[in-house]
Amino acid sequence: AGPARAVLALEGAGRASGDVIVTAHPGGEVRGLVLPAAAPRAGCGELLERHGGPEAAPPILAGASAAGRFASAGDDGRVALHDVSGASVGPECAADGARALALGVSASGTVAAAAFSGGLIRVVVEGAEAPLEVSLEGARAVAVDPAGEWVAAGDERGDVRVYDLADGELRLRWTATPESAGRLPGRRSAAVTALDVTADGARLLSSSRER
Repeated sequence: AGPARAVLALEGAGRASGDVIVTAHPGGEVRGLVLPAAAPRAGCGELLERHGGPEAAPPILAGASAAGRFASAGDDGRVALHDVSGASVGPECAADGARALALGVSASGTVAAAAFSGGLIRVVVEGAEAPLEVSLEGARAVAVDPAGEWVAAGDERGDVRVYDLADGELRLRWTATPESAGRLPGRRSAAVTALDVTADGARLLSSSRER
């Protein structure tokens, strides 16, 4: 495996042998390394998932440490939800070559959502028969509420949308940086660059770039 480009830790993730470090590598590889209490095991770890072929970029990772779950999304158009062993716990996404731009996972570890090139958001929910897909041109950021009941997405125009995961319907929509909230006069709101949800699910935070 090539050098790790992303790392996340699943602390005390249900393995008696120790914590688990998940890493993303070129070639679309996701690897897991168990860290015993004494000395870490050498090497790049076990291959858990592969997104794309040898030329694929390192996948994006997101973790729900307390739940012992993590998600990955890559250059193959797939978002995958895993338990700490690397086993898939959500429905399988079809590989279509879309590039992952952003990824979020619920604190419960039951929902993962990713924004892909081409204006598509894919959501995998534990126990669901198929992924939920939402079309959003220019999608650039995603976040999932802690309970896994809704997903938020931000686009390159500065809009944020909230979708109900029970039916995929749009529930809320607003501009991330309206002038009344401190946007500089005469400037248009532009791409939402990141979204996050507070631990209690009461607030959705966004960052954006003005132009």
